[in-house]
Amino acid sequence: LWLVLSLPIVTIGASTTALYYTTAKVIRRERGYLFGEFWRSFKENLLSGVIYSVIIIAICLLFYFNFQVINKVDSTITTILFYVYWVMMYLVFSCVVYLFPVLSRFNLKRVEMVKMSLLLSMKHLPNTLMVQLWVVIGGVLIIFIPLTTCFVPALVALFCSFSLEKVFRLYMPKPEKKYDEDGNEIEEVEDRSEWYMTF
Repeated sequence: LWLVLSLPIVTIGASTTALYYTTAKVIRRERGYLFGEFWRSFKENLLSGVIYSVIIIAICLLFYFNFQVINKVDSTITTILFYVYWVMMYLVFSCVVYLFPVLSRFNLKRVEMVKMSLLLSMKHLPNTLMVQLWVVIGGVLIIFIPLTTCFVPALVALFCSFSLEKVFRLYMPKPEKKYDEDGNEIEEVEDRSEWYMTF
């Protein structure tokens, strides 16, 4: 499903959002059904996913053309720009690896979604580096063994979820404490539904 629904290119954001959501909810917590949850998340996040995808593609093309230009000119300024662009590309990459998982789990305005993704990537750098490592490994596998496209994205989403969900849970509302008639706190078993709810 991820592969098929990513083929139009501009829908890759919505497809990736649905992939993460389904992996986190169905694969890890065994709630719901794969196809149903994937399709529901895809439809809900289609517009935002397309908008983000178009923006990301435009940014990538801009970086590509800028690198083409500075590679043709040998000067101190272009050397500085070369490193500046690499730093900017890393920041974009850091933001993107959080963006679609954040989209799958939180209800925010689009600009706030980007801000949150960037801030989380910087604040939780060890988790960010782990997620980026899985994404790079997955990308390399797909490039050199195209057949792995059928299952590597789901594995990458699964492995990334172990790092990302630790971060997300820090920003989710804590359930209210409940007390019995004697004023003793009631210990409740974790509500598994909260694990994948959007806020």
